[in-house]
Order: sequence, then C-alpha cells, then structure tokens
Amino acid sequence: MTGAVVLGGVLAGVGGDVWTWVKGAVAPGELVVAVIDESFEQVGGAYVVAGASQPSGMDDCELQLGAWAREQQGSIAVNNFYRVQVTNETANDVVLHKVKPVVVSSTPLPSDARQFICPVGEPLAQHQASVRLGGAPSVDYSDEAGNDLAGLLYRLEPGEQGVFYISHYAVPDVDEYVVRWQAELLYSESGSAESTLNVNKMSKVDDFVSAPWCAPAWMMTNPGVWSASGEGSCPAQ
Repeated sequence: MTGAVVLGGVLAGVGGDVWTWVKGAVAPGELVVAVIDESFEQVGGAYVVAGASQPSGMDDCELQLGAWAREQQGSIAVNNFYRVQVTNETANDVVLHKVKPVVVSSTPLPSDARQFICPVGEPLAQHQASVRLGGAPSVDYSDEAGNDLAGLLYRLEPGEQGVFYISHYAVPDVDEYVVRWQAELLYSESGSAESTLNVNKMSKVDDFVSAPWCAPAWMMTNPGVWSASGEGSCPAQ
C-alpha cells in the first residue's frame, strides 16, 4: 500500500462532518473553498524533525508530541489531515465527484532528520478520500463506517456547505521522499460538464507537504525519555 491521503468529509480522505446553510440570499457565484491544516492536532502520530531538537518534559507523548512538533522549524507530519470546507455559492446544485492529487516536487530528507513517534489514536470517523502518492498518485474513498465509495458523492444545493478531510498516510518501504503536492477537486453543476478547481489555490494555502516513513525512528521508552528504536531507510542523498 502506498502513502494515503484522506479526505475526511481532502484530499489522503474525504469525510463530511458538518452541513450548514448560509443565511440570506444566495447570489450566483462559484464554489468557495477553505482549508485548515489539522496535521499537528491529531492524537498520537509521527513527525519528522531535522537537527538536534528533541522533546523534553513530556509525560504523555500521545497528547503532547504534535504541539511540540509544530513549534520546530521545518517539522513535517508523517500523516496529514486537512479540513476542507466547500460552500456552493452558485445558483445551481453542485456535485463533488473526485479529488486528484498533483505532485509538485519530491526531495530527500535532510541527513540529520529524525522521526518521533507516539501511539496513534482513533482514526477519523469521517467520509474520506485517501490519496496515495507513492508511484502513480491515486485516491480511494470511504464513508464514516469505512465502506468503500466510488467517489466523494457530495451534492450541495445553492448556499449549502460541506466539510471533509484530505489526509496522507505515509507507508514504510514505499514513501521515501518529502513530497509537496496540491489537490484538485472535480465537480459539476446541474446540466453542465465536469469542472476542476485547485483546492490549494482557491483556498490560498501553500502546497501540502508529506513526510516519508523512512527517517530514523525515536520512541518514548519511559515517561519523558526518548531513545532511537531503529535505523533510517531513506535513499542516500
């Protein structure tokens, strides 16, 4: 299995956890997209950090590691979660069909990069689209119960909002590089041909960045104590 991106109701998985209505009249317009990076807010997980920085004073890494990693310059989440909100400001019903990952660049990790790992909490219970970046990028879709879907299958009436997640799960022996990528959303208005919008550009966010699983792993062996637990397997620079 390659690295997966989940749109939890983006891109890595898609899941719809919120439906609301915009108050007031709806003027003909376009889809409005907003993205929030929640990669460092999940319970548990893994983060790649370059340099000598190491967590300290952390009794419960599962709850505290993400906040520490976010403060480290250049840190990258190994598993990404992007909350995507789409608002239909057109005058027609809109169907959200699929997500397409577009790789911008792939670069090796710095030679001094390390991966700090904590037990992972419960997975997102969301309608998701899982993006795989290793090899040929692809996307799988599932609902909140984990059942496979053929696509996003979202229909938004004028003024309606839908929320889902884009996520990427790195996979050992498959993901070996830092990947910068963007997400395209395929949709159609009633009676019209399929259109494409760039999620990153529309929401004015930077490229998504995914770390590989191959950096040397460090685990918390005792409360507050981190130790190397394995050598890295990333390609030599």
